[in-house]
Amino acid sequence: YYYSCNTGYKPAKAAANANRKAGSFAYGISNAAVALHRRATYFNDKGVGNKTGNTYTVNGHGIMYGKTNQEDFAGFEGNVDSTVNLLYTFDEQNNLTGAIVNIGCPSQCTELTTFTSADYWNETREKIRAKHGNIYILPQCSAAGDLSPHRLNGKESFLRIARLKYEITEHAKKFGEKYIHEYFNRKYIAEKIAYAFDECLEWAAKEKFSDAPIVHVTKTVPLEAWKVSDAEYEQAKKDYALLKETPFLNTEDPYADFKENTRLSSQLQRCESVIARYEKGEDFRDTEFHVLKIGELAFTSCPFELYLDFQHRIQARSPFAQTVMVQLCAGVTDTKGYLATKRGQANKGYSAIMYSCSVSPEGGQTLVEETLKELNKIK
Repeated sequence: YYYSCNTGYKPAKAAANANRKAGSFAYGISNAAVALHRRATYFNDKGVGNKTGNTYTVNGHGIMYGKTNQEDFAGFEGNVDSTVNLLYTFDEQNNLTGAIVNIGCPSQCTELTTFTSADYWNETREKIRAKHGNIYILPQCSAAGDLSPHRLNGKESFLRIARLKYEITEHAKKFGEKYIHEYFNRKYIAEKIAYAFDECLEWAAKEKFSDAPIVHVTKTVPLEAWKVSDAEYEQAKKDYALLKETPFLNTEDPYADFKENTRLSSQLQRCESVIARYEKGEDFRDTEFHVLKIGELAFTSCPFELYLDFQHRIQARSPFAQTVMVQLCAGVTDTKGYLATKRGQANKGYSAIMYSCSVSPEGGQTLVEETLKELNKIK
């Protein structure tokens, strides 16, 4: 990701500069069907009877990870994107030394666990390095606020794939269906990305660049805030008061305590954020983004979990041959959370409600226009 942290940044930068060597790069795109849409929509309003204080799921006609085997299932809310953006680096002898692999899908096959995991990027690195050696792989996630690697449809068909394609051991079976979906989906995704990596490399390496103009712009712009209504403010205060009555656990099961207390703390923070934003009365949220030109290749960034439509709007009008979005980065400003479309806002559901979003869909379009303005300037 294109962000820097305070700890150790300067020494790392100095070391990188000291070890620079001549080389070249190539770039291109391929495709890998990895991301799936994670927002199910329904003919009926699912917000009726929603539990007070449940600040994760203020649902309407949309639900993140909603069930699809229901009579009122209306379809998925938006699109997916199978594009894999790739930039390869080579040394003076034209040996492949590394790559940026940018794909529109969060790495969360394995989640809700208490261990650190690179998720499908672990298997992806293993697959690519098995063929190309111990090269450096920099993963990036493009706009994927409404996407994920989890199947809401076709779970049974994947279990069949896993059974026939991979050797599912008794050990794996013991952990159950969830484990099979998580672990073997990581292997399945890695194979798709590695194939895309090789397919693109085959033709992209025919045009290497050893000298290209580089321009990097950092900009902070005010984006229209997600407005909290009077009624929503009062509801947030009620939710907060209700949550404050819930005691933190301190039992003989530290794992259960951690899980429940983390959930409660998160919900309290969500209410506090909404209350503070309303009382502050802000109309705009200052937001940092970056644009980077490397020849005819452009990178753009945002600090949000960005809905895919905004990326498509930027790419469709960009003056560059290839434009790559990197989400959840370059955010030293306080703007954060999801950035949903108007369609998402209307459907509600987690990732498209006041508890999830600090910037409105109108602010998302402003981000599109400001990004395009900078891309055209540096072209």
